[in-house]
Amino acid sequence: MPKQFDNLLTILFGAVVLAGLVLYLRPEVQPIDHVPSRTVTIVHQAQQMIEDSDIASAVQAFDHEGNFNRGGVYLFVLDATGENIYHAADHTLTGSDFSKLTDLDGRPFGQKLVRDTARDGVWHSYRARSGWRITYARKTKQGHIIAAGFSAPHRLFVHRNRRKPTSLLMELIMFDQFLSFLSVAAFFTLHGLVVLAVILLGLKLNQIYENYLERSKQKTMQALYRSERR
Repeated sequence: MPKQFDNLLTILFGAVVLAGLVLYLRPEVQPIDHVPSRTVTIVHQAQQMIEDSDIASAVQAFDHEGNFNRGGVYLFVLDATGENIYHAADHTLTGSDFSKLTDLDGRPFGQKLVRDTARDGVWHSYRARSGWRITYARKTKQGHIIAAGFSAPHRLFVHRNRRKPTSLLMELIMFDQFLSFLSVAAFFTLHGLVVLAVILLGLKLNQIYENYLERSKQKTMQALYRSERR
């Protein structure tokens, strides 16, 4: 086989090894934990737990689950008046009145959260010291407000002073889809490289075997020729 084949095989093996090292040594960072889909899942799960039992049992189960405060997304539960019943990220906030909270611009986002949250779910946004905060909230049949939120990537929103949660949400969904596309593309690219490398390796081994048989055949012929001349 031509020399270009050997060069291609070397490049492919190098790419597979490099990709494997990147996947193995990459830091344990999961940007998917910050996207709207995870936030909605947490709220729906918490709502189901409360409606299937009672608020006291559900609150105890939240801490045992370990799934309601992870990767920058945390759950909090309010009663119908806005009093905090549970906060996964800071238990000292239990008992505080969220309806009186205002954002960095002085807007009463806590009052809006209590007033506008419905059974089918509502998105809210407000500006905190750390940047934009996006919150998804639903109301249980008992009247509790269940919410979870995450910090919007500052680099996406620093250039605009937005106030509508829908604008922020749409951009985050697009960002989420972009990350998902990259993950799927990387997965199939890596596996495609592995399959191609295995095929080329098989061809290379077959070439080596054929060369070995050819050399063995030549040595046998040479040995027969020398024996005949004797």
